[in-house]
Amino acid sequence: MDIHSLANMDIGASKQQSNFAKAQKPRSATHQSKPNEVNSDPCTTCAQACPKPILICTECADGTDQHGTATTTIYCDTKCRAADTKHAELCAVNNQQKELHRAGEILQSIWFIWRELAFDMKLSHIEKKKAASGEDLLFFHEGDYTDHNEGPLFPLPAFANMDEKDKQAVITLNSCGDAMGYLHGLSKKLLAGISDGIWENYAAVKESDYYVHQVRCTGEPFRFSPIHQYLTTRLSTNGEIYVLDPSGAQLGQHQAVLAPGRRLQWMTNNVQVAEHGACAVNVAAIRKRHPDDAEPSTDFRVGHVQEAVCQKVMKVVEVWEQSRTSLQQLRREDRTQYITARDSLLGLIRVSLRKWVADYTSGAITVHIPEYQRPGPDTFRPTEYIQPKAGNSKKRNDGVDPSDICGTPQFFAKLASQGVNIHYA
Repeated sequence: MDIHSLANMDIGASKQQSNFAKAQKPRSATHQSKPNEVNSDPCTTCAQACPKPILICTECADGTDQHGTATTTIYCDTKCRAADTKHAELCAVNNQQKELHRAGEILQSIWFIWRELAFDMKLSHIEKKKAASGEDLLFFHEGDYTDHNEGPLFPLPAFANMDEKDKQAVITLNSCGDAMGYLHGLSKKLLAGISDGIWENYAAVKESDYYVHQVRCTGEPFRFSPIHQYLTTRLSTNGEIYVLDPSGAQLGQHQAVLAPGRRLQWMTNNVQVAEHGACAVNVAAIRKRHPDDAEPSTDFRVGHVQEAVCQKVMKVVEVWEQSRTSLQQLRREDRTQYITARDSLLGLIRVSLRKWVADYTSGAITVHIPEYQRPGPDTFRPTEYIQPKAGNSKKRNDGVDPSDICGTPQFFAKLASQGVNIHYA
């Protein structure tokens, strides 16, 4: 069964039901219950107890507050409904907040599927240990990359004694820059029509902020990224700025969307802001780099393969939209319709991406890698790690271009030279 056949399953009935529901739905409606019952929630206008069946505003029946919690606007009678002249503005805000949280949920879910199926780090095993503080921490033990014929995609080992959040933390490790770069087109599409601004944020983080700690096969201590990247967007109805963080699980931050005032401490640390698309420009530039200008063990295949995965995901989304509905309409659907359609989209992406990765791994399909970037027998040979003596520490020089390290002055200077606007939050 090809991708078009999968996407066309149950399309007609779903569209007809959705359109019929919209055509029949008035602005105000009642929820049926037993006669003479009194609803516990007060009338929005007069604050008196509402008799049942209750009268609600169906225009924002699935609307949410800024945290994504469902809100229902109820009235005791039609007079109070007519007297609520301020509700129209709130109605629009509630609906946009609903759409934003759904957009963030879809974006994060796609990134989880992507990272699970197209994982580009070799993982030997995972340990879960108690830190001195008593909190649980995950230790990611890297495998040996010396065989240049392996990879650049690697299967994940079993996650024994770990829950779904642990798995999400592992698969998002070191992926925030990739999330910004490869999800650029998808995030732009998902937020179209509800946002009047999208930005990429670079926040300073400490080793203690991480829930997952990396251990290299050489025994070298964890070299954590000092910068975490995430999106912010401003809703067009209320002008408030929200956070979208598809890769925050590595830091123990699992929420797809964070409301204004709910940013974590590290999201307020010396945050620099760039235009939406800055990381996409950067990952494209890295794919063209010559090995002489990069760290000796750089696997250039990763960038080319992940770009191919990106194109595959965007194609699947395009096919799904052609046969079902647009992502913008998906955000607006009634809750039942939304859940059905969302699961259909995510299921199609999972099936299609699993097949693509299997075909790539077996050699049935190939991704072009420029000859000068192809790895050789010595490309990934590890350098033995020697524990430095106390008081005799030397600054590491591993050939890394500082402009490739997110958050360094050289990194932002490079973005500025490419025409990207950079400023502090």
